Parts: sequence; structure tokens; C-alpha cells
Amino acid sequence: MSNILSSFSSPQDVHPSLLFQLIKTLRPKGSNKNVEGQKNLLSLIQVLKNDDVIRSNFATYIKSLFHNRKFAKTITETGLIQNHNLFKEIKNRIWEKFLPNPAPLDSLDYLIQNIFTEADDYVWLKSLPYELWEELFTLLEIEAIIEKDKNDFVIQEILKAIEILSYRIAGLGVDEEILRMVPQNETQSNPFLNLSKEVNFCMFEITSGNNIKISGETFIPKLLIKIEDCRLFLNKIIENRTKFGITTAITLKSIRIEKELKSLELALNFLFEETNEGKYSDLQSFMNRVVELHCNKHNIKELINYSTSLVAYQITQHSGKTGEKYITNSKSEYYKMFQSAMGGGIIVAFMSLIKVALYYQDVSPFVRAFLYSMNYSLGFILIYLLGFTVATKQPAMTAATFAQKLENNPKA
Repeated sequence: MSNILSSFSSPQDVHPSLLFQLIKTLRPKGSNKNVEGQKNLLSLIQVLKNDDVIRSNFATYIKSLFHNRKFAKTITETGLIQNHNLFKEIKNRIWEKFLPNPAPLDSLDYLIQNIFTEADDYVWLKSLPYELWEELFTLLEIEAIIEKDKNDFVIQEILKAIEILSYRIAGLGVDEEILRMVPQNETQSNPFLNLSKEVNFCMFEITSGNNIKISGETFIPKLLIKIEDCRLFLNKIIENRTKFGITTAITLKSIRIEKELKSLELALNFLFEETNEGKYSDLQSFMNRVVELHCNKHNIKELINYSTSLVAYQITQHSGKTGEKYITNSKSEYYKMFQSAMGGGIIVAFMSLIKVALYYQDVSPFVRAFLYSMNYSLGFILIYLLGFTVATKQPAMTAATFAQKLENNPKA
């Protein structure tokens, strides 16, 4: 680490490769990465404390490297779903994992993309205590967000990200498929449009005021309430999936809206959050969250699990409703079910005899397979048209009904 830090003693240009090497050295490699990561950061702090020349040059390097570096797109794009088609989204994530799109050289994305190259980098980064970060930022004389003027480049990038996210959320919030899932909300105002209006009003008041912190304290609670209203709307979509059904497209749109709401909260907290931890706590939270989103942006397992679980739930609900006809509540219903099952059993018996007869026919394998499939399909069509049932389907159908009843009434 000392050799790398000595490179900052006379830097000829502000090239990010030196920072890449430093982070590679700080990255823990042992089994206990959390403890090792803290030790490595503490070693860096000690070197900076012991050598004022290295500390001064390193501080100048960091400030120059991050000066006017664009990061609005980092907030508005990182970790978001780009497609409303599940298979296309999966394909794009796989493709970008092996051939990632290069980020602009003047963006924060470029640094993150080249610094945090391991999938678990966010884990050890989040384990680093605030006290170490505060000591490091103080040594480097990093200006805290709360100390910046409203016309500062960093503040303007955050405000730009907030405005972009509000427009995107409003655009998805008026999507026809999304609104169809909550028809009872037609008589009420759209929470996504309300959020966008509140953001626009808030941005105007903040930029026209003298103190951005005071303006933020006035309007941020209102914005957080509007965000919760949007989440309540998304919860209603999940609740109404049994009534109207749900598709992967609606699921992906809901996921994107939720992630954009989280990104909006991230930007708001970065700009206005005040905690008792210290003046750099918002910077640490922002850094941890952005790196976590970057490390998980190609995560396919989580996307598939959540998307397919909602559709699978809808299939189970449909099977549960279908299974109700296999359940009897009286003696007459039982005998009716018995007769229906007998009719289905007779047809299945003839289907078996026909299949045996087809087996001995001197035909090609393709024709035999075709005849088997026609025998099977026509048999079940006949069972359906005559109103019969197949007894072997009863366990599968009634199991889904049983699960549905338990969900609706856990105490049953």
C-alpha cells in the first residue's frame, strides 16, 4: 500500500488507474473479509496520518478525480429493470455481465464499474464503520453535502436525478396495465402523478430559496408521504392479482416502479438526511447503496424468483377454484361425483384399450406418436363435453383448494 500511495507524491495527471490499484489493495482476500477490510482501511488512514505530503497529494488527487464527475445517471439507472419482457431482460443481463456497456469516462459509473469488480464488494464495504470513513474524509478535507451551496455541481446532479425519477415514476404510474389492476382507484387521484407534482413544487421552492437545507426540511416529509402512497398502490396490485390475474409484464413494471421509488428515496436522503452519526453519514449511505445496486444489477436469480412466484401464485389460485368442483358437501353431491368419476373412468379404460390396439399397428414411429396423442386428446375432450371427471385429478386440484382456504383463513 505504501508503494501505491507514494505514486501520489508527484502525480503527473489525474488518472483513475492509481485509485483502481489502491482499491484492489484494500479489497480483503481472506475468509473474514469484514475484519480484514477494516484493518486495510485503518492501515490507509495511518499512512496518511504519518506522512503529510502523501496525505496532501492524495487529497488533491481525490478531489480532482471526482470534480464535476457526473452521477445523476448513476442514481436513475443503476439496478433498474430496462425491459418489460422477462426473457429479454434476462438475456440483456447475461449479455451485459460478459460484455458490459462502457460508461462515459467523465461519469461516476466509470469509476464504480472499474473499482468494484467483485460481486460481493458491497458486503465488506458496508461492514466498514462510520468512524473510519469520517476519519478518512476528514484527513482528505472532503466537503460534506450539508456544507455545499445549492448551485454546487453535486447538488445540481442530485436535483436532476430527483426530477428525472419523478417523471419516470409518473409515466409508469399511468400505464394502462398498471391502472387496470386497481380499478377502485379510478375515482381518486393518481398517487404517482401526485408525487411528480409535489417533486416539481419542491424543486422550485428549493432552488428559489436561500438555504437548501431549510427548504428540504419543509418539503421532504411531504415527499416521503407521497412515496408511501405509491407503495400502497403497488401493494393493491399484489392484492388484486387473484381478481384480475397478473402477468410478467405487470410484475416487471411494478418492480421497476418500486426500484425507482427506492432510488428517489436514496437521492432525497443523500441531499437532506440528517443523522446523529455525523456530517458524512449521508455520503457513506449513498456510497454503500450505489455500490450494492451496481454489484447486484446482473442478478438473474432474484428477478426470476420474484417474477415467476406471482404468476405461479395465480396458477395455484386458478387450480384452487377449479378444485372446488371435486369437493362434495352432501350425500347427493357425493353420488353425483361418484357417477361423474365412473363415466370418466369408463372413457379412460377405452382410451387404454385403443392405445394397446394402436401399439400393434404396423406404422412408422411418427404416425404412432400422432395416433397416441390424438387418442389422449380426444378422450379428454369427450370427458369434458360429457361433464365427467377424472378421479386421479382430484388430489392435485383439492390440494390447491386446501392451500387457498388456509391462506384466506389461517385459523381454519
